[in-house]
Amino acid sequence: MPWCSRAEIREVGAAAQRIHDDIAEGRLTIHLHADDGYTTVAVGSYATGVRRHVHLHGENHLRQVCTSYDDETEAVTEFQRLYSVAVRPGPALLADLEQAVRRLLGGTIPSTSEETSAPAVEAPIA
Repeated sequence: MPWCSRAEIREVGAAAQRIHDDIAEGRLTIHLHADDGYTTVAVGSYATGVRRHVHLHGENHLRQVCTSYDDETEAVTEFQRLYSVAVRPGPALLADLEQAVRRLLGGTIPSTSEETSAPAVEAPIA
């Protein structure tokens, strides 16, 4: 992001960390995810708050909320319209960086079968 100042880069990273924490702590449930050809996108719902239902774009330190909705059905329907055949249920697999961090912190990396059956709050989107 060469067009961003250091402060803007820190803001983007901090916002991405908040989204990651919201997913990990169960405040944000991911319903669907997709690969848009460049990065991972997802649709999810916050348990409380102003932005109840959101579309997310990006991975790791670049993850951001790109659209907010008042209605979950509208958010999911629009997500399916935008990404059609690429849509997959639940959260995406952990990104490479997230897997590396888990290994460093001594956590286990769920296998593909475990991750797809795990609740949405356990695996952050990629």
